[in-house]
Amino acid sequence: ATLQVLPAAALNPQADLLGDEVREEDFLSCSAASPNYTAPNPLSALLDFGNGDSAEGSVAGVSLTLNPQPTLEAAAFQTKWGAQAAQVISVGMNPSLVDVLINQGAAPVKLAMLTKSLHTMASGGSVPQFKFFFFAQLAPPSPSGHMLAEVVLNTSTRTIAITVKSDAPQSCVDPFVEIMKNVLQHL
Repeated sequence: ATLQVLPAAALNPQADLLGDEVREEDFLSCSAASPNYTAPNPLSALLDFGNGDSAEGSVAGVSLTLNPQPTLEAAAFQTKWGAQAAQVISVGMNPSLVDVLINQGAAPVKLAMLTKSLHTMASGGSVPQFKFFFFAQLAPPSPSGHMLAEVVLNTSTRTIAITVKSDAPQSCVDPFVEIMKNVLQHL
């Protein structure tokens, strides 16, 4: 599986002000074509969010393309959240993520997710528990829809609980979760 972050207008805060259009190459693209993970995004490299060795973003041949500039209002998020069935995943927390949360708080998590086109709707908490609500919008060639996630990071129990809800096909959930897990494992 290849997770490839191409130069994205979303990472250029002046792109909207200049009227730049988002091009196909501006999307985060995930495919099952290769077992390598590559992140040529200079922001990711500068902030060291991953070592590039993990195969993430594609599961069982299903790949996702995420829009780097999704649209979703808070009220629409709440409506979608209440209307969709949940899938809950729990995984252990990397010790380095515990250190990041204790020493730097939630900001590095939000920034790392943003570099993968996972946007924060809301977040809160402090040591030992942080809670985030993230969303992503699928883009062509992926099916249309939004991916929503509640992520609870508990530094005491060293666990990550991810609740995913989506109006996209069920086959998109696992690759979406893999993208989030990859980000959290590399913080």
